[in-house]
Amino acid sequence: MLTTTFASLLFLTAPAAPVTPVSAVAPAAIAVQGKTDKQALRKELHEREAVLDKTDADGWFSLALWADRNGLELDAKRLFGKVIRADPNHANARKRLGYVKYDGKWVKKSQVAALEEKKRAAEYKAKGYVQHDGEWIKKSELAYFKRGYVRREGQWIRVADHKQYKADKVPHPASGVWIAKADLDKAKQNLFPVEGKWLSTKEANEVHGSWLSPWVLRGKDVQIVTTYPFEKAEQIMLEADTAVAKIRGVIFDPVLPLPKRIMLFVFGNQEDYRQFGVDSSTTGFSSYGAFFADNHPNRPTAVYYGQKDWGAYYLRHGVGLAISHQLLNSDKINGTSWIHTAVGSYLERFATPKTATWFSKKFMGRGGLQDLDKFWDRFQISPDLSTDAVERNIYQAGFLLLYAIKAGDHKVQKAWNEIREAIESKPRRQPRALKSFEKALTRSEQKIRNYLEKTASQG
Repeated sequence: MLTTTFASLLFLTAPAAPVTPVSAVAPAAIAVQGKTDKQALRKELHEREAVLDKTDADGWFSLALWADRNGLELDAKRLFGKVIRADPNHANARKRLGYVKYDGKWVKKSQVAALEEKKRAAEYKAKGYVQHDGEWIKKSELAYFKRGYVRREGQWIRVADHKQYKADKVPHPASGVWIAKADLDKAKQNLFPVEGKWLSTKEANEVHGSWLSPWVLRGKDVQIVTTYPFEKAEQIMLEADTAVAKIRGVIFDPVLPLPKRIMLFVFGNQEDYRQFGVDSSTTGFSSYGAFFADNHPNRPTAVYYGQKDWGAYYLRHGVGLAISHQLLNSDKINGTSWIHTAVGSYLERFATPKTATWFSKKFMGRGGLQDLDKFWDRFQISPDLSTDAVERNIYQAGFLLLYAIKAGDHKVQKAWNEIREAIESKPRRQPRALKSFEKALTRSEQKIRNYLEKTASQG
């Protein structure tokens, strides 16, 4: 019994034959088996194909589905192709092959974007649009794009401003300076960025009360630099923007902003204004209340706004000077040319009927129109001249521009329009256009005298 029991135990505990893991032998066997299965499936597929009529779209579709379910993807794609050859409008087969309906026709889904663009292009071309830098624009507006302007929210803006918006910046709602869009809520609380901090108006006024760190305000076409408190600076900015609006259409395209913002340094203290003239003008200090700072790196126009009776007039004159120097920028046009003063004087004294009448009377009181043959080359705004001579030059320059714009002298108007055309698209022609303008005015000298008398007598 004991032997039997022990033998039984030995038998029961003896190790079974080792089981080989599937992973050790399966790959080759499975691969062979899979290949065999695929061959069998394809054989069956070809047998089924052989009995199908080529016009049996539904039969081919069923067979294509069978091939797809059994892992024969390439065969399935081939068979879906046979379906649409049998029935070009077989929707399910078309969808399986990546087709969609577009304008009533079956097209590859990948072609839709190109077809949409082609359709869009045809529609725009039919409306007279042209493509520029990937945008469809009116043919009449192409010149604006080429001159460096872009459309934003229905308005033309400078490329430089467009880049600021693209960089996720926005104008400060009060000062107009560019700030991060994320800081807009702070700006709406009447806080201003100063040296990395956001300060109240009162705190910012204290910092910006010195020319070491002045206020900078930006409008559509003007940038003001001043030590006036913000409330006053804001008023000055509004006056300057209003002045630009009055002159833009006279010398430039009224639809567009100026190519660059003009920069005005606005002084409340005469001594500061004088010293700035000494430091920044090669012609010396101007004897007038505004001058172009040709020797300053930013080339601004300086304005003495602090003069009680004339400050606002000086501001308008400064705006005109700045615009003229920006637009009439040929090296061959002297920086002290009468035409720059003409734009400033017109804006200051002759831009409205009321001021035109009042200042025409003053002009008459100073002797009226000077001999034009001598005026062009002898023109000066200089401390070397008497106050009366300076004033008479200022009056005459502005009145000549008034005549060109308002008097209805077609030859003079045509000559002025040639200057405008040169400003907009042919800058090299500016000197020649200015000479033609001067000749046209000289030929109309008597008419100008008559117009002066007429304007002075109105009102």
